[in-house]
Amino acid sequence: MSRIAVAPDRSGVAPVRGEAASSAAGVDIRFHDAAGAIEALAHDWVRLAAEAAEPNAFAEHWFVAASLRAFAAGRDVRLLEARRAGRLIGLLPLTIEQGYAHLPVRFVQNWYHDHAFLGTPLVAAGEERAFWAAAIEALGRSDWAPGFLHLWGIAEGGPVHRGLAKGAIVHRRFRAFLDSDLAPQAYFERAVRPKKRKELRRLRNRLAEQGPIACRVLDDRDELDAWCDAYLAMEAAGWKGQAGSALVDDPRTESFFRDVVAAAWSAGRLQFLRLEVGARPVAMLVNFLTAPGSFSF
Repeated sequence: MSRIAVAPDRSGVAPVRGEAASSAAGVDIRFHDAAGAIEALAHDWVRLAAEAAEPNAFAEHWFVAASLRAFAAGRDVRLLEARRAGRLIGLLPLTIEQGYAHLPVRFVQNWYHDHAFLGTPLVAAGEERAFWAAAIEALGRSDWAPGFLHLWGIAEGGPVHRGLAKGAIVHRRFRAFLDSDLAPQAYFERAVRPKKRKELRRLRNRLAEQGPIACRVLDDRDELDAWCDAYLAMEAAGWKGQAGSALVDDPRTESFFRDVVAAAWSAGRLQFLRLEVGARPVAMLVNFLTAPGSFSF
């Protein structure tokens, strides 16, 4: 039987109130209103990200907090919290959705939005099977959760997916992934044919006729707003602006971009790059750093 319980205060803010669902294999599961619980869990959430079996910038505290502020209005977003002996071992934001494959059924799904590109939850390394076993059992015991779980955007074959042990794959999407031990120049020389490299050198020389070329990485917080302005203007000037899908075309997405980039900076996760010609930006890239690599946004 469910009961309301108070979790220990771990962050100096108000304690988390949540629904204590069940315990399986020594793992305690609790469900929370996500917006109400996220700040009280911040300290342990950051530690979980450092211990996770798979990195995922889009599941880290700073990104989920910004996402809730921007996109959770009117949504019942819940947060599944898993602990073993008080240690946080997993977090999974959830929603109840209606209509699956044109069928009028309700189902539980990991919460995401169009600007979160990976749905793999943060699970402590070595706890993958225990996390899923306890989570699925807890969902099965909860009156609010239909008996159907759909997981979006899980990295197939990774330790979190393998820990699930069962379940059908109904859709695959292939994304670009770079994994190399080579230094940047060595990788470039191996991946790009000599003829193409020669053409790129020619184009660079032509570009330099317009002014000095420089590649910069943002290193001053005071410049962040101006860099965001330039990024948004550049995106809106391209095909996304023509299609009406640029970030500035929706006040929510523009606000989210500025918010999440600032949050990434504060978390030490932001790599903001720009290519300049004569001090004018001509290309920009936002990366979210998650050791041992990064996610482009």
